[in-house]
Amino acid sequence: YAFNDYWQFIIEIGIIGFVIVGLLFYFLGKLVLSAMNSKKHIWLTANVVSILVAVLIAALFTHIFEQLRYQATVVLCVTYLCLINIRKKWCSISILSISSLFLLAIGFKGMETYRINNNYNTALNLYIAGLKKECKIELQKITPIKDNKRAVLYLQILMSSYHLNYEKEILKLLAQYPNANTYKMLGDFHV
Repeated sequence: YAFNDYWQFIIEIGIIGFVIVGLLFYFLGKLVLSAMNSKKHIWLTANVVSILVAVLIAALFTHIFEQLRYQATVVLCVTYLCLINIRKKWCSISILSISSLFLLAIGFKGMETYRINNNYNTALNLYIAGLKKECKIELQKITPIKDNKRAVLYLQILMSSYHLNYEKEILKLLAQYPNANTYKMLGDFHV
């Protein structure tokens, strides 16, 4: 887990990621400079550039691109800057279409995240109420279990109602989510 979004991308992709990040910043810099040099909507352009720069600088210090609102902000800002610079109608339509697809994908991801969080909260409330079987059923509604919180809760359910046939599921989840919480829970269970 790297220090910021850019470093995380570079570590995950490698040297190609370093080149991609460099090229993106180069083209983004050219886009911002040409938008600032154009005399169209000076105040709006200045505000959009300020927002974009603020988000990109914040990404140097934390993982903000994991949040959908920042992804949408960057897409909207870059779309505006592209539309300011483009003169041809077909290019503008292409940019708007691509941006719409990105925003649609972000929206679908947001709905999926909401559904997963709702599933987790419902399952956690069932677990707290002592309804472990119902909690397990709730967690199994969205499979495979992709996120850490749901995996830890599912492991708690499997371990608290331990049967020999759950052992393969437990080992599979431990392999998928090797973190301190799952290993601590496994150690506490065996003590």
